[in-house]
Amino acid sequence: MSKNHNHGASLSGERSEVKMADALEQIGYRRLHKKEHFKGQSKHQYEGTVRLPKPKKYIQAKEKRTNNFLTDGLVVNPKNNKAGIIESKYSGAHGTTEEKVFYDLFKIEDGIYGVEYPLVYLFQGPICESVNEYRLFADEVERKKLPVHVIFDPTPDLSRFKHFMRKLLA
Repeated sequence: MSKNHNHGASLSGERSEVKMADALEQIGYRRLHKKEHFKGQSKHQYEGTVRLPKPKKYIQAKEKRTNNFLTDGLVVNPKNNKAGIIESKYSGAHGTTEEKVFYDLFKIEDGIYGVEYPLVYLFQGPICESVNEYRLFADEVERKKLPVHVIFDPTPDLSRFKHFMRKLLA
């Protein structure tokens, strides 16, 4: 069974999530992103890490099918059970998807991601370091002292990301 993709960004996003999950697996970490991944987890829950409630302010025109934001998952170090929420954006070419990061600034400022887990924002892909929107996002995170770790990783094997995650969840 194949999935329908209305635009290239959807397919690109799927590929980048697979690449990220593979990189995490290489260092012995797990990415939990579906409800079934959380079964048997005593410490980490799907609600509040992957599915985040959407405050009323984010429903201005019409309620949608879901009133939640979805993250790209929870990364868990199984050796010590430390975890962090992950958001990942892939850039192989410039496009309008890059501008969506500014919406996430509002979410971070409003505490949508909570404080229990560190939030990691991964910009990956061959041109991620040359995307103006990503650079502005990182600058605003730093200027506003927002609780998020921003990682730029253009390496094919996400070596910078893997190194950072080892340190963060050690």
